[in-house]
Amino acid sequence: MSYNNYLISILIIIITLYDLLNIPIAFSIKPDTELGHKCLSYSDKTFNSIYNQTRETVVEHLINNTLLSPRGRYSMAIKMGDDDDCVYGHALCRGDVSDDECNKCVNISSNTLINTHCPDSRSAVIWDVSCMVKYSDVFFFTKIDTSDNNITMHDPTDSYWGSQAVDDYLKTLIEVAFKSPIMFAKGSIKEYDLGMLTYLHGVVQCTGKRGSIGSSSVPQNLNVEENNTLEINQDEILSDPGLRRPITSFDVNIRDQIRREYICRGPCQPIGHNYPKKKMGEDNRSFRDVWFEGRPWLEYSIAKDAAFCFYCYLFGKSNMDDSFVKSGFVNWRRATVKFADHVGNVSSWHNRARELFDNFQNQRQSVTRAFTTGKEVMDDQYRKRLTASLQVVRFLLRQGLPFRGDDEGSTSLNQGNFLELLDWLSANNEEVAKVVRTNAPGNAQMISPNIQKQLTNACAIETTISILSDLGDRPFSVMVDESRDCSVKEQMAINIRFVDRRGYIIERFLAIVHVRETTSACLKEALDLIFSIHGLSISRLRGQGYDGASNMRGEFNGLKTLVLRENSSAHYIHCFAHQLQLVVISVCQVNRWIDDFFAYTSMIVNACGSSCKRSDILRQAEHDRLVGLLESMEISSGTGLNQATSLCRPCDTRWGTHYTTICRLMDMWVSVLIVLQTIFDDGVVNARATSHSLIEKMETYDFVFIMILMRKLLGMTHALSNILQAKDQNIENAIHQMRIVKENLQELRDSGWDILCIEVNAFCEKNSIPIIDMEAGRRRGSRQLRGSETVTNYHFFRVEIFYEVVDMLSQEMNNRFPEKSTELLSCISCLSPRLSFISFDVEKLIHLAHQYPDDFTLTELSFIRQELQTYVQDLQKDVRFKDLDNLGDLGRKMVETMKHKVFPLAYRLIELALVLPVATTSVERVFSAMKILKTRLRNKMRDEWMNDCLVVYIEKEIFMTIDDEQILQRFQNMDNRRCQLSRLSS
Repeated sequence: MSYNNYLISILIIIITLYDLLNIPIAFSIKPDTELGHKCLSYSDKTFNSIYNQTRETVVEHLINNTLLSPRGRYSMAIKMGDDDDCVYGHALCRGDVSDDECNKCVNISSNTLINTHCPDSRSAVIWDVSCMVKYSDVFFFTKIDTSDNNITMHDPTDSYWGSQAVDDYLKTLIEVAFKSPIMFAKGSIKEYDLGMLTYLHGVVQCTGKRGSIGSSSVPQNLNVEENNTLEINQDEILSDPGLRRPITSFDVNIRDQIRREYICRGPCQPIGHNYPKKKMGEDNRSFRDVWFEGRPWLEYSIAKDAAFCFYCYLFGKSNMDDSFVKSGFVNWRRATVKFADHVGNVSSWHNRARELFDNFQNQRQSVTRAFTTGKEVMDDQYRKRLTASLQVVRFLLRQGLPFRGDDEGSTSLNQGNFLELLDWLSANNEEVAKVVRTNAPGNAQMISPNIQKQLTNACAIETTISILSDLGDRPFSVMVDESRDCSVKEQMAINIRFVDRRGYIIERFLAIVHVRETTSACLKEALDLIFSIHGLSISRLRGQGYDGASNMRGEFNGLKTLVLRENSSAHYIHCFAHQLQLVVISVCQVNRWIDDFFAYTSMIVNACGSSCKRSDILRQAEHDRLVGLLESMEISSGTGLNQATSLCRPCDTRWGTHYTTICRLMDMWVSVLIVLQTIFDDGVVNARATSHSLIEKMETYDFVFIMILMRKLLGMTHALSNILQAKDQNIENAIHQMRIVKENLQELRDSGWDILCIEVNAFCEKNSIPIIDMEAGRRRGSRQLRGSETVTNYHFFRVEIFYEVVDMLSQEMNNRFPEKSTELLSCISCLSPRLSFISFDVEKLIHLAHQYPDDFTLTELSFIRQELQTYVQDLQKDVRFKDLDNLGDLGRKMVETMKHKVFPLAYRLIELALVLPVATTSVERVFSAMKILKTRLRNKMRDEWMNDCLVVYIEKEIFMTIDDEQILQRFQNMDNRRCQLSRLSS
């Protein structure tokens, strides 16, 4: 528990202001000298009211009963009266005064307060050199606030006039008082340069827990940095300076944490944003990226289109009347002049804020550290201890393992993965063992849950910074999807896609955020929040990839429409893999024979796996079958071959499951029949009837024909689906692969019938299934119905099944993926390098450039035609570009050969085409990872904690490249640490 929990009352903090006040405040002042008082609220009742009578009784009781407690504190707290006439009273003396001084001070102060200063007040407080007395009509914590006599009594957990040095000094006094037997401390800083301040004198007296005065105990291991009484709401830490709350509006106990959060994120400088232009005089002017250079303090608000000062926001005066702090600066016409005016001279408020900013970050110069002895040895041990904790955190994050245990007590046999792994590390590393656990200071063991979360957060931040560094100011696209986690909370995952400096297509996980509902407005709000946190601008967005849900792709109010209203260049692409799955579902459901086949297939899967007994029979039968095939040398053994498997149920929402179901059913055909026959022989009446009908259905030519036909057709779509799910897939290659599948379907329709019949007959012969006569007749409907039409088996299988299903699949493919589906995709296909740029069309590419007005200036559009003509001629003659097969290879080769600098406009078109998303597979993988991390046993994970774990777990490739020192420094700057990291030896 932090010492802040015990600091219910702080008696006196005396500030001597020689330049402002000509009053000699010092510790030599006699005990009955008043320092200040405050009347907090006034009564509207007469002097003889019940409340005032009760108040006088309370004050008299305080005078007579303020005694030395067992802990060495002169203190008294009391409550009298009921309801509206209830009075709370509190008296407290300094811990170093005598009994007589305490009694005299409380007596004089109480009478002065109630009779002279605040005779008709319902709440009041008075400070003397030796004591404090307070009463109130509401429940209160007697933490000193302010006085009326120009003596500002600050909360010691707040920064004094923005000074980190004074803040550290006061906190040091508090720690000394807290550890003292009489819970009292005093001291002074002389000749401390704080502008108006010349000397600072401080006195601190603590009361302990309210209601148990004199009985509270001091914790053995006081640890400020590992425990915080208040938690920060991350939703209130906004990157956009125009939307932030003022620092002074936050609770005083967390202001330093808020400052550190903002410092860790850095100033909001959205480089690459499309700044809106405003009419100023005769010209249209806007903010410019170049102004950020050499001005680390400068921030830009996208919401307000205004400039702000980062330093002054964090450490400026609360009453500063400056446009860079309050409303934002918008006069772009005189921007550079006003920037210089704001910085001002050496003693300007901006430069004072800058100094405070620098001092705040430099924990080595803090007053707390100045009180510490043996710093070098402690710092070295602290580095080793923190590094050991970091190594454990790294391992757990990479493996997606939980940190905590159900019982982390010293006698527990399983203290959780973090502590158990740390113990294992110390047992196998003597250097680590010397500085961790029992060999570490009780107040800096670096193992608390808060430390674990801060280390994880530092890992996640550094990983995200690395990703955003790779992105730079390049255009990017976003892929979004939502899913429900195990705690029934709707989570929205966001991935970004961009082309890196080497020309490679990169898809990275950015964040996952909890959304209250899945309406497009709520999703857009969450997207804007994530962009704001990471300093991204929608103006740089060049593509959106979602599934087909109406809240995503709605033409009027869908998420894509809301984004397009802000940025018309953020072109929407419906996930190709999702569309392909819709094609498969449509084909499987529209044709009645195919629909009937999958209905029976689901029944077969259910029958074989509905109980443990049946599953065991299936596994054993399959094992015996494989052993027999191995003994007869019909199959060979090897790594990864003939693995134990099971049947798969077809599912409309899972890509590729229909194809997998058919493949496994064919592979396990004999084993499935054995299970069904076992059910028929041993099962109950209903089960026997079902299994018998399923056996009869499986052993028909119709079932086998449809099974093999669908395996052929779905095999084409399954292969295409796998291609589309590749992270480095690009839109041009996806269109090309679609064209190949369509051509294969047409080829199967024209010349695939005979081959299909041969395969069906071979399967029937192998499994003793009767082969029908194709010339024989069969009725279309029931045999019992008169007049039902009779057709030959040949007509039925070839026309009503084969042709109809193939044509239906081809039609669905053409509907979902037409050759000229959109003008955008038609133009992009002209960039293909296949067959020596045979599809190259200058006019279409010029039209493509016009669809990105923010990426090409009017000047560039005027000579893009000449560059494109020169570009294609140059690459057609270059042998290094001869065998390129897709647009992704072209982009990488251009960077490799430096052609991207020779033809920058052509490469820009290629980059914009590569950025467009093909499938949302990477987002789906985020939800798979979420199910691994947030399980039934970890269903209380907070959203921020889950996001940090997911970032590192998913992007472990990036995380592995981050040096420990970066993470340690990030962690160190997150809070005001008791210990400092030792300097690395050169």
